[in-house]
Amino acid sequence: MLLRFQKICCIALSFAYLIPSLFASDMPTPCVLSADFGTESCRVGLFNAISGELIETCVTGYETVFPKNGFAEQNPLHWWTSFTTACHKILENRGVDNIVGMCIDTTACSVISLDDNFE
Repeated sequence: MLLRFQKICCIALSFAYLIPSLFASDMPTPCVLSADFGTESCRVGLFNAISGELIETCVTGYETVFPKNGFAEQNPLHWWTSFTTACHKILENRGVDNIVGMCIDTTACSVISLDDNFE
């Protein structure tokens, strides 16, 4: 799982090598925030955008409900809560204000129906 997470982050990091002039030497080290949503949790990582070094990670879980045989359901609000909780923990621990990119990955394409209130 960590290998897939790191591959995804490399995609997000690659732009830093393509446009090095964006990063002045007197700026704080630019970072990329990356999230990987799996079957049971959201893994968020903070990476150095220049070196690709993993700075910090946070994993937050969410519930899967099995209403009947062969069915599995998750509440999209739990995904969002898991993601925002992990991001806040990393940002609070590191005091980061220099995020220059973000990458998000999921295990599958999911369709989420919303009403007029986006719920």
